[in-house]
Amino acid sequence: MKTRYIILSLFILLGSLFTGCEKQFLDQNPQAALTEPAYYTTPSQFQAAADNLHTNVYALNGNTTYPINFDYGSDINTQQDGVGSGTTTSSVNDGYWDQTYSWLRQVNVFLSKVAVYKNRTEIAGPCGQGFFFRAWHHFFLLKRFGGVPIANVVTNVTSDVVWGPRSSRYQVMGQIISDLDSAIFYLNKANVTKASTNNDGHVTLEAAKALKARVCLFEGTWEKYVTTTTDGDGTTTGAGTAGYSATKYTDYLTMAKALSKEVIDGGKFSLWLGMENVTVGS
Repeated sequence: MKTRYIILSLFILLGSLFTGCEKQFLDQNPQAALTEPAYYTTPSQFQAAADNLHTNVYALNGNTTYPINFDYGSDINTQQDGVGSGTTTSSVNDGYWDQTYSWLRQVNVFLSKVAVYKNRTEIAGPCGQGFFFRAWHHFFLLKRFGGVPIANVVTNVTSDVVWGPRSSRYQVMGQIISDLDSAIFYLNKANVTKASTNNDGHVTLEAAKALKARVCLFEGTWEKYVTTTTDGDGTTTGAGTAGYSATKYTDYLTMAKALSKEVIDGGKFSLWLGMENVTVGS
């Protein structure tokens, strides 16, 4: 009888040891691949992640070039173009919509890690770049679609961003301006400027101010001359007029003027006039 109790006790002890070992091994992060739990622990990792966000934009890159960013999307292009003449409409399936929201999700994953990092001052530079790109992508969508769902959280297949209605263009503008203000704040805090980056392609304080000026000029002129004529009722047509103010365009145009002057007066950039290099602001 005594031997039976001893054997039973050994089985219980061995079972608890194996259970503890199993839990210890299963609770570890994957060792052969980078994952979110294992990443975002140092400033250098945040900068590397922000560097990747710089690659997620439409630009002069073969078939991914989006013409509306260039003369093809304007009325100064000699070739007939639906975008420039205002005769084009968005299709039910749009690759630019899907790709931009995919990029926005990556930005929001990044910013969600920023939000819980122990010392945001250490990562102020990449933090500002993250806010810049969230504004950039929403502005891209605003130019193409008007009002769109605002993606400022990490989405999944059940998220309101995926299944909910569009926000009005005025609400989208509020998000864009808020993100650009955050970008300017953090980039200034980290002194991420044209000089400090040696003009190496990273988003800088000057770039954030310039984008905000461009956004304000675009929306200011839109709201002044188009007003609410293309907004619809937000239910059966369009994205509606929630957040609209008949005088807001003056604020946007004033900001565009002030920010443009800040960038010009900074004297960090040059214009090439013929063969002569002229420093802006000189």
